[in-house]
Amino acid sequence: MTQELERTILDLPRMETLPGFWERVGRNRSTILRSGLKAKLADSMIATFCLDHEIPLIARDGDYRHFANHFGLIIKEG
Repeated sequence: MTQELERTILDLPRMETLPGFWERVGRNRSTILRSGLKAKLADSMIATFCLDHEIPLIARDGDYRHFANHFGLIIKEG
């Protein structure tokens, strides 16, 4: 990685997880799984983070549609 790229990455804004994040991840994932749908842990974490901060997710992974259908996650095709 070049120093310029490293500086650019380090200068990006960071967002913190909100209190109760892990509990919401567990509840959201459990809801999806109980519906008989797929919900990987990492996907659940990413989707919950986006939901918490009310930001759209840029993704091509179709598994996130379950979070859109159940919780209103906004997905932008990347």
